Amino acid sequence: MFTFITFLLSCGLFLAPSAQAGRIKCWTNEDGMRECGSVVPPQFSQQGHEELNRQGVRVRTVKRAKTPEEIRAEIAKKEMCEKKARDKKMVREKEQELLALFSNEEDIITARDARLGTVDAAISSISAYIDSLNKNLADLEKNYEMGKNNKAVSKTERQTMVTNIKNVKQRLKNTHHTLRSKNTERKGIMTDFSEYLTRLQAIKERRAKQAQEEKSIKSKRNKKIDECTVILQQQKEKENREGRGRN
Repeated sequence: MFTFITFLLSCGLFLAPSAQAGRIKCWTNEDGMRECGSVVPPQFSQQGHEELNRQGVRVRTVKRAKTPEEIRAEIAKKEMCEKKARDKKMVREKEQELLALFSNEEDIITARDARLGTVDAAISSISAYIDSLNKNLADLEKNYEMGKNNKAVSKTERQTMVTNIKNVKQRLKNTHHTLRSKNTERKGIMTDFSEYLTRLQAIKERRAKQAQEEKSIKSKRNKKIDECTVILQQQKEKENREGRGRN
């Protein structure tokens, strides 16, 4: 296809002093024809163009302006990648917290058993106390029944028996509540440490897989960089350029 730039080259206009003063810009018009000149017409300024030096060699390509839809999609993609990066950072931080506490499964099991030993001792002690209170309550209720119709037992003594029975029942209620709390604590310990074991195993498996993948990569040039990594690197480079511009 014969174009305006071909005409300029054939006429040697690139050698003219006016052409040497700046680059020639080439664009495509509404008919699909390639046109060139010193300035891109306003109606074509958003569609992208090429810049040529005085020898007709392309030295720069200006991409077309992005549409509002493309800009919104790009922003959404960047935000998704930033969230993904934050999530990865949070996972790494949680992994480090766990590894700072436990280096292997044996450490987790030892710590779990120590916690369970303390709680089980408390549960045993509370259970024994409940047995003691139940026996005490049975004796009080038996004495009350025996003295209820016994004229030798005064009204004050019977009232004291009733008060003692109420007090023991309240202590039993409170102690049962404490026992339930300790049993709940024990279940929580089992759940927590089971999760620790699962997480540690997952960390070890992920790191082993990652090490294997890195080992299989012969050079950095063969390493596939995922799209989010590229987007975030470009964003960082842009921020660095803007920072240098302000300085």
